[in-house]
Amino acid sequence: MSEDASRRITYWHQQIKVWQDLDSLEDAFADGRLTFRQMSHPEKKYNYAKENPTKDPAREKMLGIINNDSHQKPITNTAVRNEDNVWVLGGGRRTQVRLDAGGAGIVRRMDPTNFLRTAEAPQSSKFRLGLHALSASLLNPAKYVLKKYVESVLIVLMPLPFPEDVRLFYQLRDLSKGGGCPSFQNAVVVMASEFTRPQLASSLDMGTQYVVVTSARTGKDSVKYVRGTKNNTVEGQSPTECRNHARDNYRAILGDDAANEITIAYRRCGNRSQFPVFAVSDPASTDYAEVAITLPQQPVQRKYGTTPSPGNPNYAATGFIISGTDFSKRRG
Repeated sequence: MSEDASRRITYWHQQIKVWQDLDSLEDAFADGRLTFRQMSHPEKKYNYAKENPTKDPAREKMLGIINNDSHQKPITNTAVRNEDNVWVLGGGRRTQVRLDAGGAGIVRRMDPTNFLRTAEAPQSSKFRLGLHALSASLLNPAKYVLKKYVESVLIVLMPLPFPEDVRLFYQLRDLSKGGGCPSFQNAVVVMASEFTRPQLASSLDMGTQYVVVTSARTGKDSVKYVRGTKNNTVEGQSPTECRNHARDNYRAILGDDAANEITIAYRRCGNRSQFPVFAVSDPASTDYAEVAITLPQQPVQRKYGTTPSPGNPNYAATGFIISGTDFSKRRG
């Protein structure tokens, strides 16, 4: 691989980001590119006094969903590669890993520095922070049905790149793993830190599981999200086929069935980071109230100590309503 190839990758990536800045929820939905994740599990260990001075129970629950950042996920399996070089369930191993499954964790996944690695630091911060892949649904513009909750939940709406761009990304990443030009490898690593992409995709519930493997690059523990045994004997739903759906044409999972599952590596989207869009559901409405999630400033190291962080991740209404029919936005 040549230096010219590295420059072309960087240019292509820049053009994708420019296009993402012009994208919209409405267009992504119509194209069959809009993913939808519902989050309902609160983290209760925080003291939300600063973020919830009125002691509103509904707001405190939403703060808990947003701050679910240190969940210790029980792991019971390792993984092995099958004949197609796809990770599948392997032997047993009981351990726990950190999983940042909260709304603030999605925001942290938008920071490319959490996924970059160098020769001096071959393992990124992803494992330490628990920023692993997460499951979502791919919305079918012709027909979609989602699980309804009796209480408000946090919604995450994230457009995917077009399948052609996803396919090319994976082809480049596979080439980069074969060695060669360091600048080519670095260009792919940088792009991977800023390129949201599907990893597995199925028209059925995949029963996905987190597993622990030993990284060939670092020799340390790493987390994979693999196809489980549920429904994997159904035609077109094997681990290899679910991997190929994601890489080649994730929209192939959009069929007559209402349910599907797609696992996503959430990463920064565009230059202006207008995605993902967060919203709060109302059980009495099919529409969603958009909210903005903010992270506290990092503690500042000073000569005589550290200025503490001002609080926990917080949220506020933006004043926009997102249609549950076509995902257009309007002022509330």
